[in-house]
Amino acid sequence: MTSSCEALEITGNELVHILRTPRDQYTSDGCVVLDCRPFLDFSLAHICESRNVNWNSMLRRRSKSSVVALEWLIPDKTLL
Repeated sequence: MTSSCEALEITGNELVHILRTPRDQYTSDGCVVLDCRPFLDFSLAHICESRNVNWNSMLRRRSKSSVVALEWLIPDKTLL
């Protein structure tokens, strides 16, 4: 990861609160919502401005033994 921020797992209610907060009230540049569902599910419906990440079954199996870096999951490197 290129920044000092760490990924944060949140509840659906917390996400709703964040998304309803005006961007000018953020203490940082905002947030990036990573959608870890399969691409076809993401294509059918997703949160506006969320990003689909490559979290397929092979990566899930490999991650059980170690940590997976965001660089491997996010295709758009400008988000890092």
